[in-house]
Amino acid sequence: MQSIVYHIDPLLEEPASIQASTWLEAIPELTGLLPGFRHIALTQQAGLALEPENPLELVSLVPAKPSLLGSAQSRQQLLRAWLSKHRPGLFISFDPESLPPPGTGNTLLISSALTLLSRGSKGSVFSGLFQKVDSVPGFSAANVIVVPSNADKNAISERYPSLTNKIEVIYPAFQEPIEPLGWSQQEQVKLRYSGGRDYFLFAGELSEEHELIELLRAYSLLKKWLMTGMPLVLAGAATKYTPTLEKLLLTYKYRTDVSVYPDLESSELQELVSAAYALLWPLEPNGRELAKGNGYPIEWAFNAGVPVLGSDIPAMNELVSGAALLSSPGDLQQQAHSLMMIYKDEQLRNSLIAKGRERIIQLNRHNTFMAYASVVRNFCG
Repeated sequence: MQSIVYHIDPLLEEPASIQASTWLEAIPELTGLLPGFRHIALTQQAGLALEPENPLELVSLVPAKPSLLGSAQSRQQLLRAWLSKHRPGLFISFDPESLPPPGTGNTLLISSALTLLSRGSKGSVFSGLFQKVDSVPGFSAANVIVVPSNADKNAISERYPSLTNKIEVIYPAFQEPIEPLGWSQQEQVKLRYSGGRDYFLFAGELSEEHELIELLRAYSLLKKWLMTGMPLVLAGAATKYTPTLEKLLLTYKYRTDVSVYPDLESSELQELVSAAYALLWPLEPNGRELAKGNGYPIEWAFNAGVPVLGSDIPAMNELVSGAALLSSPGDLQQQAHSLMMIYKDEQLRNSLIAKGRERIIQLNRHNTFMAYASVVRNFCG
């Protein structure tokens, strides 16, 4: 029986990452679409155990005694020896620096242009200060590279044209569908978080990458133009930047209309999305958060019938496929105008809701699993 090996250590090493935790939960479900294979979770961390109902078989590669080699080199040597001995049908990796060398079997790398084009360490893109275009990067050892958008594929192909045919595009839409809230449930959520008023919502990491100060500036313009009382709610995982944001809000002109809710439970954040007048995510210039797999609130909004406003960038355009109102990054006037339009134009709002519900028919958990299963079958038969 052929085996499919999932190297889970890169996921375990990022406990705060939504993308990593989502993948750890998704792998057991993916195995159900790939019967007839031996599915192995491979780790080099000691003391790890799986739940009894988990369909994966856990294999731990923990050295019996300390090596004279460095820890990273020792782990790589141990991994290489195990792969050479067992020859799995497919090795699935989430870290370009943990790829086995060529000749040890088929390898599928799940990553992004953000990761692959920004690293400067051994085994990654930049092995020297002046690397020539299309010189061979370490991640070329993978037989196939899965990235979340055509924008990612184009960015990698532009620098490494010879890798183009290795790259597959699958957006990681792994969110379970959420049900729209009824009127009374929406009112309860509004009472808890916005004083009973309709609200604009930013849902995502409360980080500097999301350029929340720019969002506040666009909101200020909206308040100036319309004198609206609709509040802005900022909610999501706290980061090192969150205290800075909260301190800045103390002197913000419209601070009484802005609320920050860090580190809500997932169910609470889903309720906030479901009851929002509009979801503002992400107002960012380069799609970094989408590349990190943090676009999950958009999937929730489409499911719940909430219109989405975002940035007019290639990755966002691909993700929403016409089902969101987009404005140019850095253009505060245009961003504020989008807020005004969604506030005033009920027909536009209803149209975006309808398009979002159409989009989620393609952008969903089932289709994501089927796409990954198809890629795996192409290797393993």
